[in-house]
Amino acid sequence: MIGMNLIAVHDLLQRISDEVSGWPQVTAVPHRFGGTEFRFAQAEIGHNHLDGTLDVPYPMPVRNKLITEGIVEKHHFFEDSAWVTFHVRAGNLERALWLLHLSYLRYALRHSKKVDGWDSPRAGSLLRELERAAGPDLFPAMESVLRSPRSTT
Repeated sequence: MIGMNLIAVHDLLQRISDEVSGWPQVTAVPHRFGGTEFRFAQAEIGHNHLDGTLDVPYPMPVRNKLITEGIVEKHHFFEDSAWVTFHVRAGNLERALWLLHLSYLRYALRHSKKVDGWDSPRAGSLLRELERAAGPDLFPAMESVLRSPRSTT
């Protein structure tokens, strides 16, 4: 039974890796503690561990909202960090991909903001995509951090 569970988790992690590594400017590399790390340029958008644990960084207001809503947990090792932990299972694969996509959009938008400015068509498109993905409850927290003049997140 345990072997079957590991095979199922491995298959789920492979599906995540296949999907996320296909996003523009994303690379998948081995994570230093096992599993796969997903990067947008030099920024890590998240990583998974071989046991199905998914860790994703967010700005603290977003992290706190996700935790409050019961979507994720505090990071399994660094509880006070901006990182969150999510346990990938067969019934929540889409949620895992959504969490990584939110992180990806944040970094893609930050990159576009630096290169093209907020008024560029690319930034506008990414902002609309983030608004659709985050939804009305989460988007304000994401947008306020991204629009902050001090923001490097």
